[in-house]
Amino acid sequence: MTIDDRYALLAAEHAELVAAARAAVAGARLGEGDPLIHVRHVLDRHGQLPPEGSHPATILSWPSGYRGSPDGAGSLPSPEEGSPTPGRGLKAGV
Repeated sequence: MTIDDRYALLAAEHAELVAAARAAVAGARLGEGDPLIHVRHVLDRHGQLPPEGSHPATILSWPSGYRGSPDGAGSLPSPEEGSPTPGRGLKAGV
């Protein structure tokens, strides 16, 4: 994959996430029962759903670029463990 291919993929994924966020806001304004379904779908497809029980402030404190692997190895820490740091079983995401 060339650098141009990677940039194109990144731009497409960003556009997909922005569209999902905009759909969620529109759904909330219309009073839909589960407007976040659009965002959850995109996050799930990319293996980026936060662990159950995670608190928003904790997730926001995690360094950008870290993600757990789909099989759970190298997964993000539980809410009790606090913020992840390099060397704690995490790998940099691309």
